Formats: sequence, C-alpha cells, structure tokens
Amino acid sequence: MRPRDRRDARSCTAALRLAEDATAKAGGNDQPAWAGYFTPAHLAGTAIRCLRDLGRTKEALGYAGQALDLGEGSVRTRALHTALVASVYATGSSAEPEHAGQLGHDALDLAGRVRSRRVSDRITDLAGRLSAHRGNPMVDGFLRRARDYVSPAVGKVRQ
Repeated sequence: MRPRDRRDARSCTAALRLAEDATAKAGGNDQPAWAGYFTPAHLAGTAIRCLRDLGRTKEALGYAGQALDLGEGSVRTRALHTALVASVYATGSSAEPEHAGQLGHDALDLAGRVRSRRVSDRITDLAGRLSAHRGNPMVDGFLRRARDYVSPAVGKVRQ
C-alpha cells in the first residue's frame, strides 16, 4: 500500500469512528431534524462501502447485520444494502461468488418493489463485480436477471 493510501485508510477509519460515536450520542430530541432519517443502519452501509473500497472486506462484512437491521417500510434501503453486502462477497481474494449471487437475487427481488436510480446503479455495480465469476450457475442467473432489470436509460449490464 502506498503512503498516501495508508493515510487515506487511516483518515477513513478515523472518520468512521467519529461518525459511530456521534450516532451513538444522537437520538431523541438531541438529533437535528435534518438527520432524522440517518440511522445506525445507514451508518453501517456507509462503513461497508468505505471498508470494501479499502479492500478490508472482512471488516466490511462485520457491519452487514447492522446495515440490514431495517424496518419493513425500508424496502429501498434494504435493496441498496443487500446489493452492497453482495458486492463485498463478490470482491477480493476471498470472494464468495455463490453467496454474492444469492444476495444479488435477493436485491433484485427487493428492487422490483421500488423505482430508484441508486438501486439500479448498485445492481449494475454488483453485476460488474460478479462478471468475473461467470460459469457459476447462481452468478449466471443473477447476471441474466440483472440485465433484464436495468433499463436502457440507466445502461446495460455488461455480459
């Protein structure tokens, strides 16, 4: 890892710790109205993205349960987080493409219940990550469904 990358990783993990502390302290009447939607599950999703991008997939998966701890009405966020967790399983030297593909199917099931550009983008990102694992029946099935899900306006999933 280059020196700048190490600094970025340290800065990122320090910022995540500060955000976790602030989220733990906030709540009830102390929380500003503009932050009302931001829950521990949202913070966990942010942590997963950051840690995945730093290549720290094991740490990222440590937040998966919290990221998916959402109310029944949070279909869009659940779709986003399910696809995000799947992207972690699709990434790195310890990738688990079968599990990533299953989570991808779950994300597509949820995505069918909402209209969201971000969900489409997240599905497209997952398909790109899983394309390296073609030949696995679960992955191939996900890639076919993802291609059918992503609209031409958003862009086609490469297959």
